[in-house]
Amino acid sequence: MEWNKKSFVIVSGASKGIGRTIAVEFSNKVAPGSKFVLLARSKSGLEETKSLCCPNVLVETLSVNLESPDEQTLKDFLSAAAANPEEYERAVVVHNAGSLGNLQRTAKDFDDLDEINKYFNLNVGSMILLNTLFLQAFPESDAYKRLVVNITSLCGIKPFQGFSMYCTGKATREMFLKVLALEEPTVTVLNYSPGPVLTDMADEILAGLQCHELRKPFEDLRSNGQYLTTEKTVEKLMQLLESGKFKSGDHVDVFDF
Repeated sequence: MEWNKKSFVIVSGASKGIGRTIAVEFSNKVAPGSKFVLLARSKSGLEETKSLCCPNVLVETLSVNLESPDEQTLKDFLSAAAANPEEYERAVVVHNAGSLGNLQRTAKDFDDLDEINKYFNLNVGSMILLNTLFLQAFPESDAYKRLVVNITSLCGIKPFQGFSMYCTGKATREMFLKVLALEEPTVTVLNYSPGPVLTDMADEILAGLQCHELRKPFEDLRSNGQYLTTEKTVEKLMQLLESGKFKSGDHVDVFDF
């Protein structure tokens, strides 16, 4: 992947953490005149991310609750933002938005269908919807290349006690995009696992896991200074994209290269 191209980039969960760093660092690499569309619930967080992006790119933000998005509003917003798709050389969507789920319940304890549906609406349904709208806005064309990046986790390919919802959501997203990679060979798909990163989610894990045995590995990561910064893991993501050393649909972990 060559960075200095006029690009259209969508980033979900862009108000903080990994999503914010992806938006900022990508904006510093793409060609002037590129456009970034940043999605998240927090309007103030989005505005802060926008202020940190390179001034040579155009940034549009949409405050949206991806747990229950207004489909028409999202569709209209993206259609307007990408009204002239062939002016871009590359179109990118980064699926970063996501949540852990209730860490205080084990797999046998989920008896609230509303809670289950809300979790999968945010972590799977809205991702599928956003991905579809992206591909509708940028249909197959010789004018540009298309890239889908899914921020995933080791939990997407390996079960962990206490993380039943999170593991299931990540695995589902990955499999959906692996099928996309097979069905759409002109779309490059990457499932990127960023490793243990020092974000709000790291705090949520320590607060949510009630069992000391399950919580201890995460406490050790923090006390031993082994958490990665968002800057470090995004740097590695960018190196991977630049090298192109993955097959479309692959799961690649930050420690794999």
